[in-house]
This record gives sequence, C-alpha cells and structure tokens, in this order.
Amino acid sequence: MIDKKRSKEWFYSQGKLEVPECAKCDAFKVYRLEYTGQYIFEFEIDTGLGGEPCEIDQITDTHLNFVSIADEDDKEVMGTRAVRTWNREGESVKSVIKAMDVAQYADQTVITGDVLDYLSRGAMALMKKHILDRDPEVLVTLGGHELTKQMQTNIPDETPFEERLNMLAEIWPHEMNYFSKDVGDNVIAVCLDNSIGDFRAFQIKNFEADIKRAREEKKIILVFAHEPIATRRNEGAIPAVWEMRGAHKTFDFDGETTIGAKPNDREVTKRVYSLITENADVIRGYFCGHRHSAFYTEINATYTDEKGIHNTTIPQWVEPGNPYLNHAGIVTRIIVK
Repeated sequence: MIDKKRSKEWFYSQGKLEVPECAKCDAFKVYRLEYTGQYIFEFEIDTGLGGEPCEIDQITDTHLNFVSIADEDDKEVMGTRAVRTWNREGESVKSVIKAMDVAQYADQTVITGDVLDYLSRGAMALMKKHILDRDPEVLVTLGGHELTKQMQTNIPDETPFEERLNMLAEIWPHEMNYFSKDVGDNVIAVCLDNSIGDFRAFQIKNFEADIKRAREEKKIILVFAHEPIATRRNEGAIPAVWEMRGAHKTFDFDGETTIGAKPNDREVTKRVYSLITENADVIRGYFCGHRHSAFYTEINATYTDEKGIHNTTIPQWVEPGNPYLNHAGIVTRIIVK
C-alpha cells in the first residue's frame, strides 16, 4: 500500500499552471494543477519554532443545495426549493469532491462556513457523505446559510433558532461555537463561530485559555471563521485579488457591515476582536470566506511583552467560494514551518 507521504508527492508532481486572472501578491502563490484541475492558493507561515512542518487545507462556501424525500413535509425547505436555483440538485458536490481530493493530503482540513446553501435534510446528507464520512477529523465553522431554511423567499424563518441549531448538531463533527485542535508540533487551529455577524460570550474564556496555552507551549494560533473582521487600516473598498464571476469585486474591510467595525458591535464581539488583534505574537493568521471572491489584507494588531507594546499585522485571507470556476475545486494550502 502506498503511504500518504508518497501519494502526496506523486499528486503534487503534476504540472502547476499559472493563473493570470489572479493579481500578483507576495503573500501567497496561486496555481492550477495540470492534470486534476484544482485551483490552489498556497501560504507559508514560518513560526521560527522548529519542529516538523504541517499543512492545513482550507475550503470555504461549498453551498450544498439538495432536497431529499426527508424534506418533502417541510414547507419552509420546499418553499426555498421553489425559488433557490444556484447549485440546485447537489450541483456543487462536484467541486466538493475535487477540493476534498486535494485536502486528503493535508494534516488537517478546515471548511470555513456555508457548507450548506440552506438547512435541509438533503444537504445535510450530502455534507455527511462527501465531507464528514470522507474525513471524520475535519473542522467546520458555521456560516449563515446553515442556519436558515428560508433562502430568497423574503420570509423569516419559522423554525426556532435553537431547533435549527439542534438539527445541525446531529451531524456537526465538533462543538459548533468554539473548537480548537492542535495540528502538528506548533499550531493550534481555532474555529470561531461568527455566522450571524457576531461573536459569542462563552468564546472569550476558551479563547483566552488557548492564547495562554499557546504562549506556554510555544505554539502559534491560526483562527478560522466564516466572516472577515475589520482591519482598522481605513483603506476604503479594496479590489479582490481574484474576482469570481457574480461575486464581490471590492470590499471595505472597515465598512459598517464588517465585524469589529460595526457601530453596534456588542461588547462581547469587541472583546473577542481584541483578543485576536492584541495577541499577535501568537495569533499569526485569520482565514475565512463569505465574500466568495479572493481578498488578501492585513489586520492592524499589537502584542505586549517585557519591552512594551509592539505594533504589527495579522494576515487575513478571504478564500473564494468553492463552487465557482466550473466546479474545478478551490483549496488554500497553509504550510506551517
């Protein structure tokens, strides 16, 4: 039997084609695999800590859209089915399979939200078959789409929020609102739920504990969430480094819709935002989706040591949605050294 290392070497021995549509950026490489066809973004993070390198692969916004026999008596799901046509009948399964074909070679896979296009039994079954059964160790952050049965209907959800959460919890691979996991020698991967454009109170205690442990154990933290956060750079609307057709061309990371920049952000959200941006000695990257096109920016941040407060930045990567580009599959490889 061919081991995983040899199989990975063989897989990446295929040609890597240039992607001229993507703007050049020193922070990452981008290429398309010549034979299998997936689009790959590749980040390297040097921890300076030594130890064995590891790889975390990010996939985002898979938007599984399917209605099964189990949904036929659910009037909300059937109402959405009548009007929601994007990726209908499980179309985006094709791009999920292609992305998971790449991610199988990583040490850890993280999917940053909107795995489902809307909450249905059929879409949950596709998530289980093509993601959870294939990789039982996968980490998944919540997105807003998982939490609604009403999509493009202009009708508020009738099913209570807690009932929808309980439905998702039947298959979710770990705690939905906050989950952390050690990956390799040097990384703590933290999944933060901000699916409703906000953070949650109990995340604070858990996040503080992981930050403290990262310092004590000399590890770094990579944060994975669905929505981007404010950069506090006042750049205005910046162009996507790669625009997916029909998705966002520009986005203002300090605009009023962005977490950490909203005038009405709750104190809880402000506190979690501060935990990210005031501990940049250990928090070394923020990876998300939601905007469907590719954006790279940096978050103004600080950290404090015995010499005082230091100004720095945290890279923020917004990965494009997976179902684009004729379902070729889009994956971000985060290689930590």
